[in-house]
Amino acid sequence: MWALLLPLLSTLGGKLGEYFTQLNDLKKQELETQRQIEVAKQQMASEIAKSQLELNKTIVSSTGAYFKYFTFLMWFGPFMMGVVWPAQSSAIFINLSAMPEWYVQSCMLIMFTVWGISVSAPVVGSIFSGLGSFMASRREYKLEKARINRDAVFASLKTKMFPKGMTQQQVDDIDAALTEGEK
Repeated sequence: MWALLLPLLSTLGGKLGEYFTQLNDLKKQELETQRQIEVAKQQMASEIAKSQLELNKTIVSSTGAYFKYFTFLMWFGPFMMGVVWPAQSSAIFINLSAMPEWYVQSCMLIMFTVWGISVSAPVVGSIFSGLGSFMASRREYKLEKARINRDAVFASLKTKMFPKGMTQQQVDDIDAALTEGEK
């Protein structure tokens, strides 16, 4: 409200008009100072964001993709291997425990440096999504191999066990047993 009244009151003559003129000028300067502070804050935030982006680019570009995958496999390989070959995975950890402590810690430091959150997020995500699709396709392959060739089973049964033919009930019972075997 004062912002609207001050320009009108500053048109008054004499000392009263002079007072309102100075007050109006002071309010204008205060608003301009606040605007400049906000502009400076925005510029500072922009500069910080640019420097952070450059730092992240440097971190990401300083470690190549092959190095990332190699270190990932070196770090997580024994764990993944432990699922399939527990004895070999155990041997890796036994061998690792025979290493000097400073060597193990320096290797861990390198791994943590290479696999910092800003670097590892996209790479680890792509590794696990690729691993998930591999496992899904592998499951489908196993299911396909596990499916029973019903025509071959019935042809074999007809020639070997039922040379005179099968009743519909026998066919239904065998078909139900084959379906149960595929589950």
